[in-house]
Formats: sequence, structure tokens, C-alpha cells
Amino acid sequence: MGDKSRAFVSKALEVARQNPDFLPRSFDLDEMKRDVELLDRCILFFWR
Repeated sequence: MGDKSRAFVSKALEVARQNPDFLPRSFDLDEMKRDVELLDRCILFFWR
């Protein structure tokens, strides 16, 4: 995943947190947060 994609994902999470009513009720915002955190850890691991 490139830097632009990572920036998009981070911004999407930020916007989702600020506007939770914008998302469908079935959308799991906590799961998205965990996925983004996992992505960040994986990127750090593989870029060592």
C-alpha cells in the first residue's frame, strides 16, 4: 500500500469518527480502527 492510500485510509477513519451517522448502522467503526492499526503495524514490520 502506497503513501497516498495510507493517507486516504487514515483520513477516512478520521471522517468516520467525526460523522458516525454518515455510515450505515451495520458499519463497525471499532473494527475499522483495529484494521487501520493492524495495517500500520504491518507496514512498520515489513519496512524494517
